[in-house]
Amino acid sequence: MKKLTLLTFLKLLFKAKLFNGFLIIIYMKNKQGKKSKEETVFIMPNGERVNRRQFCDYFEKKIIRTVRKFNMFRIKDTISVIIDSRNSIALLYALNKLARSRALSLYAVLAELSEKEKKEAKKFCKERQIQLLKKAKGKIATAESVDEIAEMIIEEQFNKKMNLKKALPVYDSGKIRPLSLLSNREIELFVKLKGFPALKKKKTGRVLEIINTLEKKHPEIKHAIVNSFLQVMDLV
Repeated sequence: MKKLTLLTFLKLLFKAKLFNGFLIIIYMKNKQGKKSKEETVFIMPNGERVNRRQFCDYFEKKIIRTVRKFNMFRIKDTISVIIDSRNSIALLYALNKLARSRALSLYAVLAELSEKEKKEAKKFCKERQIQLLKKAKGKIATAESVDEIAEMIIEEQFNKKMNLKKALPVYDSGKIRPLSLLSNREIELFVKLKGFPALKKKKTGRVLEIINTLEKKHPEIKHAIVNSFLQVMDLV
């Protein structure tokens, strides 16, 4: 039997009008192979495994959805981001991208940071042409996550002068929390993947420690607390 060379094989495929289909099969197999090699960086609540690009896309879109859901700002608004932790670096990055499409005037204000952290934060702002202010102006954006919001809600239940409105994503007429539906775990991963300055973490209070313990058995407990709270506040 005559040995079938690669060239002969391709000629036969071409004559049989199967060449294009053969190339498509090769392309799809190659694409699937590449996809399988991409490292999983995060497992979503529904069990879906996502890679670096998918996670960063999800993270940024969730901030956009949060901004829209709570009508946090309008086109041409002035926003000042308070930089006090690694969470705020992620917030500043996301809002800077939004600023271009919404014609926002975006500024940054340094809070209590070490000299090293201040230097890193200043470099971060300079690279992105974000002006630093000594005093905030316009709407003030802070970087509380769903973790801090859930903690705040529980703490207010035991406060004699209970003021649950302070835990809202938009509060005190002009203060906004665009990260309020993202967890600390998600924010820390985003900062790591993007290679941003690893500023200090926000301090974990006793209440949040208890919630973190409960989260091991009930993974969505923080979101459940915050979502229930928002539903109740809609009725008030």
